[in-house]
Amino acid sequence: MVHRLPGIIAYCILLCICSRAQTPAGSNDAYAKASRAFALSFSNADSAIVLASDALRLTKKNKNKYDIARIDITLAEILMRQNRLSDALNCLIEANAALSKQNDKDLQDIVNWKLGVVYKHSGDYAKAAPYFKKAIEGFASRQNDSLYLDAGLSFSALYRAIGQPDSSLLVLQKCGRLFVNGLNNNYQLASVEEGLGETYLDMKQWDTSLSHFKTSQAIFTQLGSAPDVAYQLFCIGRVLSRMKQYRKAEGYFFQAYEMSDSLKIYKYLFRTSYEL
Repeated sequence: MVHRLPGIIAYCILLCICSRAQTPAGSNDAYAKASRAFALSFSNADSAIVLASDALRLTKKNKNKYDIARIDITLAEILMRQNRLSDALNCLIEANAALSKQNDKDLQDIVNWKLGVVYKHSGDYAKAAPYFKKAIEGFASRQNDSLYLDAGLSFSALYRAIGQPDSSLLVLQKCGRLFVNGLNNNYQLASVEEGLGETYLDMKQWDTSLSHFKTSQAIFTQLGSAPDVAYQLFCIGRVLSRMKQYRKAEGYFFQAYEMSDSLKIYKYLFRTSYEL
């Protein structure tokens, strides 16, 4: 799952908006800039970073530690999209310090989760794992199923990166049970199906992997999430290629390439071109 920003940005901004009545009036400008930065991050990450940095500057001027942490998290997410991992890490360390005397355990565990993500992308898997575990345990203890699932998806990806698909599968199965227990979010459901497809692909269980990727493709198509659909097409092509069904695989790779080209998702274009 390499293509999308987690919903955590929207979560942090929502927290900012909901707390406007409790914060200085000048903070509204910072929230507005953070909101625009979030929206812009999907199409123009450089401008989004400028806006989010300005939002952080305004928030620091008001000296509200709680809001500094939330906008730091938002900026860290945008920086990660640009692969500026060192800068993202600095934002998260600052957010962690700002939260040291606050009593928002979910926000603290969001920072733990995102620290895990940064270390994972940096290739420092040993540092990433404890942060993921701490975040997941915290979300589970407070029954925050949505955040538990999002952090679980990141943790399962870490297990795949270190060659432990069995452990990845266990995490994803726990995430999947949340939907049986009442969680209702089709985007997250599709993301779990995608993670299962990736995991079974690593386990060389081609038919099972293919089934999960086709399920995730159908859900993302229904949701109208074109970037995700393009990625599922690419993944289906990968599975078919491993099954030596090269003609079918080529058809999916071409579809993925055409969608990625129209959406200007260059990393997909590169990966698909490599497979063709």
